[in-house]
Amino acid sequence: MTNNIYYDLKYDKDVKQFQYLPYLYNINRNYIDEFNTIILKKKSGYFIDENNPNNYIKDSNRYINDSDRMLSYRKRYTDNDILYENLSVELNNMIIYYNGLKDYNNQRIYDGYLYKVQSHIYNENKRILNIINEIDGILVKNQHGIVDLRTKIININYLLLILLVIFITYICIYSYTYEYT
Repeated sequence: MTNNIYYDLKYDKDVKQFQYLPYLYNINRNYIDEFNTIILKKKSGYFIDENNPNNYIKDSNRYINDSDRMLSYRKRYTDNDILYENLSVELNNMIIYYNGLKDYNNQRIYDGYLYKVQSHIYNENKRILNIINEIDGILVKNQHGIVDLRTKIININYLLLILLVIFITYICIYSYTYEYT
């Protein structure tokens, strides 16, 4: 048995520097590419909407509203969830494979990659879910996605009208009680 500590993982120098997942043996490259785009979006601040870069839907000839944004975030959440499941299964299979070969160093490396994949995708989905909940709160208050944050200003004419109604009511009540007493 070696004296390797569990958290002493052997990453290549690019993974430590850029926090991306390298192409691994017997792991689907499409999953790795998709995961790396999630990492690059998070690290580089690349949050441009790839489907509608100018906030304009050309098919419908209209701008994006909050419900469109919510659908986009829900799709991204679902895609991340599917990637989480698929990449975790493939990494677990490789961990089992190296465990069967009694190659514990490679098993630890794949275990570290599994932890990295699961933690990054979990945190990204948590962030997306917070955005979805915020947009959902806006849409519940106003279904058209237009929020009016202006304060209501009472017009002086309304105040004078209310004062006139109160004065007329007072006169009527006073005259009614004065006649019958």
